[in-house]
Amino acid sequence: MKKIYFLLLSFFPLLIQSVSYSQQGVEGKVFDLPGVVITATRFERNMAVLPATVDVISKKQAEQIPANNVDDLLRTEAVMSVDRASGIFSKNASITMRGLNGSYRTLVLVDGIPINKADGGAINWSRLNVNNVERIEIVEGPNSALYGGNAMAGTINIITTRPEKKAEASVKVFGGSLNTIGGTAYIGGSQKPDHGLYWSVNTFYRKGDGYIITPESLRDSADAALFLKEYNVGGRVGYRLNGNNLIEAEGNFYDDIRGDGKKIYEGGYYKNTTWNTRLKYIGRVNKIQIRGDVFFQREEYFYRKESLKKDKLPPYGLLGYTWYDTQSEKSDYGMWLSVERDFTRFGVLTAGIDLKSGNVDGSDSYMTSTDVVTNKGSMDGQAVFVQDELELVKEKLWLTAGLRFDHACFHKGSFYIDQPTSVTSLLAEYQKNYTNTSRDALSPKLGIRYILNRFLSSYMSYGRGFRPPILDDMCRNGNVTKGLKLANPALKPEFLDNAEWGFHWKPLPVLGFQSTLFYSVGHDFQYFVGTGDSIFSGNTPKPVLMRENVGEVKIYGLELKANWMINKWLELKTTYSHTNSEITSFNLRNRYKGKDLKGKSLMEVSPDIFYSSLVWYNPWVNVYISYNYNNFQWADDENTLKNPDYSLVELKIRKDITPSLSLSIGVQNLLDSRYFDNKGNLGLPRYFIGSVSYRM
Repeated sequence: MKKIYFLLLSFFPLLIQSVSYSQQGVEGKVFDLPGVVITATRFERNMAVLPATVDVISKKQAEQIPANNVDDLLRTEAVMSVDRASGIFSKNASITMRGLNGSYRTLVLVDGIPINKADGGAINWSRLNVNNVERIEIVEGPNSALYGGNAMAGTINIITTRPEKKAEASVKVFGGSLNTIGGTAYIGGSQKPDHGLYWSVNTFYRKGDGYIITPESLRDSADAALFLKEYNVGGRVGYRLNGNNLIEAEGNFYDDIRGDGKKIYEGGYYKNTTWNTRLKYIGRVNKIQIRGDVFFQREEYFYRKESLKKDKLPPYGLLGYTWYDTQSEKSDYGMWLSVERDFTRFGVLTAGIDLKSGNVDGSDSYMTSTDVVTNKGSMDGQAVFVQDELELVKEKLWLTAGLRFDHACFHKGSFYIDQPTSVTSLLAEYQKNYTNTSRDALSPKLGIRYILNRFLSSYMSYGRGFRPPILDDMCRNGNVTKGLKLANPALKPEFLDNAEWGFHWKPLPVLGFQSTLFYSVGHDFQYFVGTGDSIFSGNTPKPVLMRENVGEVKIYGLELKANWMINKWLELKTTYSHTNSEITSFNLRNRYKGKDLKGKSLMEVSPDIFYSSLVWYNPWVNVYISYNYNNFQWADDENTLKNPDYSLVELKIRKDITPSLSLSIGVQNLLDSRYFDNKGNLGLPRYFIGSVSYRM
């Protein structure tokens, strides 16, 4: 207790100074709700009336953070668990929320367009240009009543820069540790801010040599440093007919190659090539607002994998050597149409139709044998939704109610082996054309927001999340990091019922607090389960896994956030989340003899996440320093393997030479902490990146 009193007394002078600072008439913009957001309703809405926790990361905030990727910005929210242990050299990042594992349970949008793939449910965060982000809107909790599948844990909407000036441009070059070099460029223009033609082109390039991710005690001659080389080119063109109507087209191309940390002969690597196109219309016809989106995404994925039994390492020849190439073509496309009308007496009514399809055509081709393993599948989805927002008491009480019906259809699924040998004999019995299946879901939502006064507001809400299975779980048998995964075409959709209560309290213009309590119950929860069988990879047995509907999961949690503008030079932000995620019923005891996951915690979920940052503004440089703590995670379904907790400190120093020219240096993992990801790989060592930026 004495330590707590000491800390309180230490901050007391700062608090007095802050009160004096706020009484001088300084606007406390740090914690003010940023007004208008789009993600929570698909149309512009005042955050103050929404029955949900909504966070916004602005462009100004993003420039302060030492972010090399868009997902780095999300670490500032403790409700987010971000797994990108190897930094820019990671194959991808995994973003999870609200005590739920699996990034496919969080919906990610770019300018309101879904980019989660039907095959794996996740996205390729590396292809997003962090310098092209205008702001990020985060809606926490299930939002399936509006967006359907994937929106179980939350919704992230990355809103990119749209030109407003007649001519604008920026360029940035950077370099840093591990021979990292690269640059970004942007150019655009607009006839008028609210009328006429506008256009923009943006691009980025990056390469680096990487480091060895295998712990020193486990290394052998096959371990090699990671590497990367990537680039992206994107463009948009639009026309504002007037202040109420806009039509826009956009396209992006991304290509990369990343090493997997192994090299015996050819060397293993990942390669992604992605095309994205989108056509958007936003307008008003009389009293009806309309938004229509047509979108297409195609990814060509390639992975070269080499392996060798440890007792057969060179120079003992090729005995035990395996080389195979994984290739897949994944397409996702659809059309979303939403309309909104303010009926005044009956509230603001939003309704729409969503159509979305996705497919995969993949293969594993073994170069050291004749085996060619193929998997195919398609998932189509159709949905209708309606949502009503009603002001019950003027400027005091708002009610939101929504309902969505989803129909998802799995078809054209198959798994076969061409010219099989003993290498794939374990999978031979699973060859088949899968039966077409369909799945339906109703997703309701009900919420209420009450503004007590200008200092305090509160909300309560209930919502149901829904998620159909991903194609990778339904039709692909093959190797994964943790073992051998078997397909489960009989996998049913999962549901999550969530109730939450939250409040916003702002006792001072420069000091604000936010808190959320939530309780969730998952039904037919989809979870990786070890079947009890094992295979040998080298000399190490690896489990055989299958995604199953294990039964019921209960999750409860607390989220706390505080922002404090201590004075005109210092800004403090702190966020903390605690979750408890437990399997409360296990329905597969008859199928898996002797196995019972009841009472086990969900794997790959950190019970406690803490984040705090301090920004120091001064006439010479701006200094940003942050501390991020992630509690331990269970690495397996039976809670026998534990990934330890870790802490990271990051620093960024920025100097504006002129209004157009700025210099910065960022340091990730400032204290060079030793930590591991959930696959047992070493995290990124201390990493420097310096940059020069110019904008006009």
